[in-house]
Amino acid sequence: MRILLVGKGGQVGFELQRALAPLGEIVAVDYPDCDLADPVSIRRVVEGARAGVVVNAAAYTAVDRAESEPERARAINAVAPGVLVRPRAASGPASSTTRPTTSSTARRSRPTRKATAPLP
Repeated sequence: MRILLVGKGGQVGFELQRALAPLGEIVAVDYPDCDLADPVSIRRVVEGARAGVVVNAAAYTAVDRAESEPERARAINAVAPGVLVRPRAASGPASSTTRPTTSSTARRSRPTRKATAPLP
């Protein structure tokens, strides 16, 4: 199984790379290779990875800056997860998570699909 891991450079992404490795081939990306504020960049990465599973470990976590860049924070934390799973949604179950960093992004975040069962 091929797994696309977005956010490989963060703490969660680093640990997920190790944890997911026994399950299949990991295609791990991070900014700037996948700019989560840019839907075109996201689609290019997802289509290029041809993965059966997409795992999103990325988030806009600069809380102080999120207050001054609310649209960027929203794009990364609320919009990008939906863009990540949209190509997969047509061909099978998909799930995505994000960690909102401000109350304004938390209010706007909502799941794009019901979560699937955890990987074995």
